[in-house]
Amino acid sequence: STPAWVELSKMCRESDKTGGSLSWEEVHEEVTGGRKLLVLDGNVYDVGEWVHKHPGGKVLLSYVGEDASDAYAALHKVSEGSAGKASMDKYLKSLLVGSLRTGKTGPRAEEHASTHQEGLERDFRKLRGDLEKAGMFKPQLWFYALMLAHIVLLEVAGWATLRYFGTGWVPYCAAVALLVIAQAQAGWLQHDFGHLSVFESRAWNLRMHRFVILHLKAASSAWWNYRHYLHHAKPNVAECDPDINMPYVFMLGTNMSKRWGQKQREGKAGGVMPYDRQHQYWWVVGPPLLLPVYFHYENLRFLLGNAIFGRSGMWKDSYSTKHYMKHGRIFFWKEIAWMATFFIRWHLTYASLLGGVAGWMTLYMIVRTVESHWFVWVTQMNH
Repeated sequence: STPAWVELSKMCRESDKTGGSLSWEEVHEEVTGGRKLLVLDGNVYDVGEWVHKHPGGKVLLSYVGEDASDAYAALHKVSEGSAGKASMDKYLKSLLVGSLRTGKTGPRAEEHASTHQEGLERDFRKLRGDLEKAGMFKPQLWFYALMLAHIVLLEVAGWATLRYFGTGWVPYCAAVALLVIAQAQAGWLQHDFGHLSVFESRAWNLRMHRFVILHLKAASSAWWNYRHYLHHAKPNVAECDPDINMPYVFMLGTNMSKRWGQKQREGKAGGVMPYDRQHQYWWVVGPPLLLPVYFHYENLRFLLGNAIFGRSGMWKDSYSTKHYMKHGRIFFWKEIAWMATFFIRWHLTYASLLGGVAGWMTLYMIVRTVESHWFVWVTQMNH
């Protein structure tokens, strides 16, 4: 065990940095020494112990040593005067180290200033506040009820088309179109539940999210949550955002691919793909393969890795934190069981119409491939 004098020395060093103010230089020094400090709204917090209790897992560690104010506001219900803010302030109080001392205090402060446009950030924070006051973030429950209802109706219509019009090319293509729309719309619906933005109750958001993504979409809610939280924490940052974390295959954007190519030439990154030709091979790698191949691989690796080994080795592996693993690996086996209900439903619905397992699996993969094109085009246009 650690000698008492070592623990006492450590406590004294940390107490010196508590209750006063820290410059960016001091924050960097403490982080280099192993502390998990980040900045929220001008205050410095130590999240080293809290990360194991954090409902979002280790995603917050992506901001260690940085200002996480805007990501924090985007991923939590902390509008001024809200119950969410009061609750979060209670948790943050015990994590407070001190205030951030601003001004030109050294190279780290200058680096922070050079990578943040304070005027622009101030304008966007004001815009967010104005939209909150205008009620633009308040969900309309009737809209989500209609979303769920029309997804179910589209699923029924797809089955009915094959049941009553046969399995010729015309009804088969019509059924594919109806099922693709249903799956795509279910994807957007689970997104809002996954953001915990529909109901006031976190528990109800999670219940509906799991129903839609696991039973209607056959994907893991745990996999999606952590993957998507990382995306919103560090959007479009290579090797941080899973949505663009395929640098050895292709790299989105003009400047990002140039920077990554330069890293390769300097021997700082692997891969040999010719990024100047990625607009030509993108069509056979991106849209047709993302959902039917890559997402299936990720889901299975994430769920089976955590269920069998306690970790998947993917990204920063949020679900190895105490908050989730206190449930044991049964949490992930339950996710697998929920996903299985999708395939059981499809087998009972389509096996007799399409000649058994091979028939409905073929239909499923066709639907996923067409949906993949839709998903890629929409997400790349609006992200």
